Amino acid sequence: MSNDRTLESTHEQAVWDEPAVLVNKLPPPDAMTYSKWYLYKKEMTPERNRWFAWFAICLLGGPLAAISAMAFGNPTSLGGVMTMIVIAPILEEIVKIGLPLVLLEIKPYLFSSRFQIITAAMMGGLFFSVIENILYLEVYIPNPSEAIIQWRWTICTAMHVGATTVASFGLVRVWRDGDIKLQKPQISKGFPLFISAMVIHGGYNTIALIMEYTGMLK
Repeated sequence: MSNDRTLESTHEQAVWDEPAVLVNKLPPPDAMTYSKWYLYKKEMTPERNRWFAWFAICLLGGPLAAISAMAFGNPTSLGGVMTMIVIAPILEEIVKIGLPLVLLEIKPYLFSSRFQIITAAMMGGLFFSVIENILYLEVYIPNPSEAIIQWRWTICTAMHVGATTVASFGLVRVWRDGDIKLQKPQISKGFPLFISAMVIHGGYNTIALIMEYTGMLK
């Protein structure tokens, strides 16, 4: 019974996974390690809890990402080409996967498949795009043309969902690496794909700015 309570406690209270500790001695058989904690939580977590977590991320990921992005101010007033091409893509691609990323960090056992991670991230990107489109077309852009409306609901929405899908493959890489090795997920494993999503977003913003300045998108 006491062993169950130990495993139920958070792995953050354990020190046996610290490299400095393991250099000197191996953990005793009854010591709590990350692998023990993870396997226990993975086994004891009902599958319905995982799907509930998945549903919550799908529902809340986009709105929370939009709120986080808006906290930095009106995108149209930030000013500067570099801001639109570099800073905005980095910020938005981070916040769009923010919720599943946090869950991977603190409760990775709540994911049981790549499908859950990818679709949760994609829904976050979709809802983020919907909220952003409404803000741009109803608040930021006075009297938007039909061309701009169509652009935002098609090309812009596809970009957001597509870039987030690319980033979601990075989340899968992080989750699978930790799940296979029974180690704490290393977010750095997903950096190449996170950066790829930012580059896609930055490329889109560059094209959109060029089209706007040349009068191709009015």
